[in-house]
This record gives sequence, structure tokens and C-alpha cells, in this order.
Amino acid sequence: MAKAKDGTDRGRPLKYKTAKSLANAIAEYFAIQDSHVEHRTVIKKDKDGSEYLFEIDVPTAKPYMIAGLARCLGFCDVKSLHDYEKRGEFFHVIKEARLTIEEQDEERLKQGDGGAGLIFISKNRHGWADKQQIDQTTTERKVYDVSKIVEKRAQEIIEQADSKAG
Repeated sequence: MAKAKDGTDRGRPLKYKTAKSLANAIAEYFAIQDSHVEHRTVIKKDKDGSEYLFEIDVPTAKPYMIAGLARCLGFCDVKSLHDYEKRGEFFHVIKEARLTIEEQDEERLKQGDGGAGLIFISKNRHGWADKQQIDQTTTERKVYDVSKIVEKRAQEIIEQADSKAG
């Protein structure tokens, strides 16, 4: 339970009392994602050429996600995960889980799997940023002093105005 400034207990009791219990639950989430199986129906041919449907199970690891982790841990939102992370005893466990998820995201990006959505998540959840390099070198240019030209033109305008007036 969270402590208020006056030392009294406030809020809902912690779902995970120790860092070890949280670490075990996180490990279970990763194991579930890694052992995901998709049921697929495929068309097979007999020796005589006739086709029939055949059901198979294909092991297909699902991607790790922060929201999925929060849901699997029994939290109603990602903010609860952030709240646990603020508590000293849980900080390193959650930081390690975040790093594992970021590592998988990076691997998926490297393989070209995930596209713009994965880039968006990486920027917004993992703090990544596009690096832009701006070349600010200049080439040598001649500098002209135009003050005399401006003064001369101003004098001509004044003279024209005087001649029209007088």
C-alpha cells in the first residue's frame, strides 16, 4: 500500500509484494509470448492428386509489448507499471523488462519487420530520436559594401524631389 505524507496507508495494496514475485510474473509473460502457437489450415494433396484440408499448429512467437506486459501482470493500464517502476525495489526488474522489449523492437526494425508503427513506438516509448545532421559550413564569398550605393541613390532621390519642388 502506498504511504501518504502523514505516514498512513493509502490506495490499493501492492499486487506484487517483492521484486522477485514481479520478476517471476514478467518472466511468465515473456514465456507465454515466446510459446505462442497459431492454428493453421493448409491444403494438402494425396498421391492421387486429390486435395484435402489439414490442420497444423505452428509455433509463432508473439512480439513483446509494454501494454501486453501490463495486462499480463494484472494491471489495468501502463501507468501502473510506471508506478511500480518509481518504487526503488522494483525499479531494476521493470527496467530490465523494458530493455528486453526494446531489444526485440530493435531486432524487428533491423529485420525490416514492423514499419512505421514500430518506429513510432520506439520514439515514444523508448526515447529514440531521428538524428539529423545539418552541414553549416559556408564557402568563401565576396562581401560588398553597398552603403555608398544606397547613399548615392538617396541623394539622387532628394535632388529629384528638390528639382520638382523648385
